[in-house]
Amino acid sequence: MTQRMPDTRPEDADDSTPPANEPTEDELPEDEPPDESTLMGKAGVEEEVLAELARAEAEMSKPEDGDDDEDESEGAEV
Repeated sequence: MTQRMPDTRPEDADDSTPPANEPTEDELPEDEPPDESTLMGKAGVEEEVLAELARAEAEMSKPEDGDDDEDESEGAEV
């Protein structure tokens, strides 16, 4: 069982002040995107991943337009 860290903020601190154990916006690495699970919730991220997978599968299952495929199916001419 994990124990939760106590809130180290003074009682008179307003809500705009982050707790001492959380990084401020200035301390976050700029090259790393925020964790989407914290923005949307785990279920929201799973929905987005499944939707993207369905779009990719649909795109891959589309037949390609072009005459090149017909030539390859007949075999090489000698």
